[in-house]
Amino acid sequence: MNGLVAKGIARPHLSGALDITVASGEIVGLIGPNGSGKTTLLRALAGLTAGDGSIHINGTPLAAMTSSQRARRIAFMPAGRRVDWPMRVDDIVALSGAGGDAVAGALGRVGMSAFASRRVDTLSTGERARALLARVLAGNADWLLLDEPTANLDPGHELDVLAVLRAEAARGAGVLASFHNLALAETHCDRCVLMADGRIVAEGVPAAVLTDANLVAVYGIVRDGAGWRRSAS
Repeated sequence: MNGLVAKGIARPHLSGALDITVASGEIVGLIGPNGSGKTTLLRALAGLTAGDGSIHINGTPLAAMTSSQRARRIAFMPAGRRVDWPMRVDDIVALSGAGGDAVAGALGRVGMSAFASRRVDTLSTGERARALLARVLAGNADWLLLDEPTANLDPGHELDVLAVLRAEAARGAGVLASFHNLALAETHCDRCVLMADGRIVAEGVPAAVLTDANLVAVYGIVRDGAGWRRSAS
């Protein structure tokens, strides 16, 4: 089967065995409260943790790939933004293995060209986030697994990042990204996967996942105009 297909994924902090598929050319939003298992699932799909289950990419087992083959197929961006290395921003992006043109292009796409020669440990949290996203983009991987790519960004840069992810999907990449901002997930993702207590409780198009019943059950919130508020129950 084509796509990133994971079956029976079992790890600490996940309840039972989880199945998930991410197709080429789509953006899937991974949503759920803190501690619901989003990061654990992303790390498992990236092949960073050992455990039960199978992960295939276009029919090829991830476990059968060399590290260089994996890097060409999957790029992972962690939620942590702390970088203590006294390295230039463009050198951090080059850790992806990309050449100079790809590094410069990736920095340009996230609005960080002017920061190329800056030390990464002098950047703000949001600037570091964009630099780390550039490192992911520079590798031109087939699947992007991103843990909170819009965290710590101002609204304008949130939209810029989402536009970049849409462009990645348009070139054929599959994108699985976790979000805490439900409005962003609802308006910018092709599908959403809702997690709670280490389980996948709903998945599908955003309108089918972000229902009143699911919002109350998982978040304890209800819709209130264009936003949300705490439910009475």
